[in-house]
Amino acid sequence: MRILKVLCAENTGLIHKPAVWGIEKVEGVDFNHVAFCTDDGWIYEAIWPKCRKVNYSDWLNKFKLIRTYQINLTDDQYKEIVGKIKKQVGRKYSIWQCAMIYLAQSVSIIQEKIESTNWNGWKALICSEFIARPIVEVLGYKFDQGLDSVGMDEIEIMLKEISARSY
Repeated sequence: MRILKVLCAENTGLIHKPAVWGIEKVEGVDFNHVAFCTDDGWIYEAIWPKCRKVNYSDWLNKFKLIRTYQINLTDDQYKEIVGKIKKQVGRKYSIWQCAMIYLAQSVSIIQEKIESTNWNGWKALICSEFIARPIVEVLGYKFDQGLDSVGMDEIEIMLKEISARSY
């Protein structure tokens, strides 16, 4: 059995405070960022300007850890999911996509249309999508909307469900 961690955090940069507040308010969560932590201690995340791999101590210079979820995987699942995570490194980050999720959460009349739109697929990722894609592909988790519009609230629901079981 191998453990993959998902870190739920807040960006501590002063310039990010409005985004932190906005995401947490409209999505009803107490964090605004998620990242993977592999068992060798590396952090993988989608952050502007592109998805990256960073060591934990450098990551802590920019983020405050709120909560950690552990996903218990078989050796094969772990290798497969980490391989998919690594393939995401270097992809662009999409500020536009974040704005669309915020708009969907804020204006319920257009929420269904925004959440069903494929904004950019694999061309660019946001942190929630960075977490969702490998989990969907390897573990078969199903979201009610497209991966381009998965927000922090849906990520937390998924993490509560999948961290409670072993694969």
